[in-house]
Amino acid sequence: MLEEEVLLLRKQVIGEQHPNTLTSINNLAMTYHHRGKLEEAEKLGEEVVLLCKQAIGEHHPKTLTSMNNLASIYHTCGKLQEANQLKKQLLLLST
Repeated sequence: MLEEEVLLLRKQVIGEQHPNTLTSINNLAMTYHHRGKLEEAEKLGEEVVLLCKQAIGEHHPKTLTSMNNLASIYHTCGKLQEANQLKKQLLLLST
């Protein structure tokens, strides 16, 4: 899949914590989510939230978007408690 290739190249060329790489990880996680590859989506979603918090901070819009997307993935996976916890964090961080 093209998104997987782009992510691999971005990690190699500009590094794992570059904002464009973070966007690629998030995009791939959401593609997996929409295609029903929920385990892969969850793994990437968790990875990108952690990387975003480390690289650009928890209040950055990319971090908040990644957290929201992960909450959506958790919801689809039936992990409602995890989804609700993320939603509460998002409310606190966005104020």
